[in-house]
Amino acid sequence: MSKNTMPPYYLDAYGVAVRNGFAGTEEEWLESIRGPAGPAGPAGEPGPTGSPGPKGDTGSPGTTPNIQIGTVTTLPAGSAATASMTGTTAAPRLNLGIPTGATGQGFAVKGYYATATALAAAVTAPAAGDAYGVGTAAPYDIYIWDGVSSSWINNGALQGAKGDPGPKGDPGVTVPASTTTPLADGTASAGSAESYARGDHRHPTDSTRAGIPVDYTASLSHSGWITANASTIPKSTVCNYYQRVTLEGEGTVTDVGLKNDATITQAAAWQAAQIDAYADGTKLVVLCRGTKPTSSLPVWYRRRKD
Repeated sequence: MSKNTMPPYYLDAYGVAVRNGFAGTEEEWLESIRGPAGPAGPAGEPGPTGSPGPKGDTGSPGTTPNIQIGTVTTLPAGSAATASMTGTTAAPRLNLGIPTGATGQGFAVKGYYATATALAAAVTAPAAGDAYGVGTAAPYDIYIWDGVSSSWINNGALQGAKGDPGPKGDPGVTVPASTTTPLADGTASAGSAESYARGDHRHPTDSTRAGIPVDYTASLSHSGWITANASTIPKSTVCNYYQRVTLEGEGTVTDVGLKNDATITQAAAWQAAQIDAYADGTKLVVLCRGTKPTSSLPVWYRRRKD
């Protein structure tokens, strides 16, 4: 072997170790030369965010709980409210503790004033809840001082709840309608009849007393008109046509007119005829100074006894 040729055990460090007397395997030699662990190095920069993982499997359907109210306990005033759950997951029960509220103050009307302006002027430092009646007579409007808006609020009149219906009253007495003819004028009297007068009743006219007018009715026939001429009474110089109607009653004829129940046609004929009338003994002479009516006319006339 030349001096430039190395033997096989000079090819690596393990071979040098064996050449120099190490006895053992290569792994045992590596372990024999391992030094103590060095100090930890500085942390490296965070790596990039990885891709999302695959979607997991759908879970099993859950159970909808049937929540019920359990016990409700009244606690002393000023206590803190409590709440607790008992029962099972599927049927939980909610137990509550509710403190008693503070005792409220009674409502009292402190005074009365005629107007809201008078109230505001008189009560200059009201407290929240102060109440006063406003008005000149009952029922009074109740004004209460509102501490939030700092103003008097009209709450209207005090009125209690509607009461129960009262018992049914006894049937009233039915007063019958009178069937007798109304009395004429006479000596004043309170009367004793237990009946009422009908709405369309009419008292008899006392024709024995002077100055009381009485109305009568008559009908002027469309065929009853007589043509006036120079020899008739009345003459043609007074009217064109005339009729004579038998008078009823006594006294001077003061008025003649068309009855209220006349038709529109009859009213038009009356106006066109220019009717006038006067009494002649037992007859009412009706004068037509215009157009002769072609229909019968319902008329009335008034007589006044002197």
